Amino acid sequence: MSDVFQEVQEEYRRQQLAELWKKYSVPAIAGAVVLVLGVAGYQGWTYWRGEQALASSRAFDAGVKQLDAENNKAAADHFAKLGDNAVGGYVVLAQLHEAATRGRSGEVDKAVAIYNEIARSSDPLFSGLATLRATLLTVEKASLEETKKRLDPVIAGTGPWRPGALELLAYATWRAGKDADAQKLYAEIIAMPTAPEKAQRRATEMKALIEGGLTFAALNKITMPVVRGPSLLPFGLEAPKPEAPGSLLGPSDMPELPNPLQPAPETSPTSPSP
Repeated sequence: MSDVFQEVQEEYRRQQLAELWKKYSVPAIAGAVVLVLGVAGYQGWTYWRGEQALASSRAFDAGVKQLDAENNKAAADHFAKLGDNAVGGYVVLAQLHEAATRGRSGEVDKAVAIYNEIARSSDPLFSGLATLRATLLTVEKASLEETKKRLDPVIAGTGPWRPGALELLAYATWRAGKDADAQKLYAEIIAMPTAPEKAQRRATEMKALIEGGLTFAALNKITMPVVRGPSLLPFGLEAPKPEAPGSLLGPSDMPELPNPLQPAPETSPTSPSP
């Protein structure tokens, strides 16, 4: 008797499954097809994206080689085109290199416009870098109010560019003849735990010079060699000296633009002396 009931139950389940399949077979098949097509589409997009990234990498390398050959005009035009067609991080890298190249070539307005675009649209890391580089190109001609307005977003944050922004604002403030305010800004840099050692040393020296009566008007009457390229020494002191690598005459803390294709230097083993 139990076998009969079991057969009836199994037949009833088969009928239910048949009705469910009849009712939902088309959506189930469609869902499976969509799933297969989605996986295939994602794999295809991943392959295409990889090919685009490889093409951007090769194009970026070609622009760097033009820079190495000091073909600045061609390099700037090349990076401009790459910035319009590249994918991923190569877009911002191309824009930064184009702006830097145009700035060195005297096309300051174009360079500042590119930096401003990066500062508006990029992530905070690149935005802060672009803001500092634009300020380096404009600080000598812009008013203190314009410089402060440009640097305020960086100074208000906690990113790695804040010490450099404070140093530029301190210089612009001193340049505008507000020595007391400049001293306060330099003192803030000196007391900042996250400020690079060289920035703190420059701030210490500048604060001491201002306290000693050095004014921008007096400095401006002295003929000094011009430093080529942007640095954190905007008033153009002479080139860095090996004996004072971290002083006011030393190198800036502004990093070079990153080159993701540049391999890390290899350290070759030292051969033993015979």
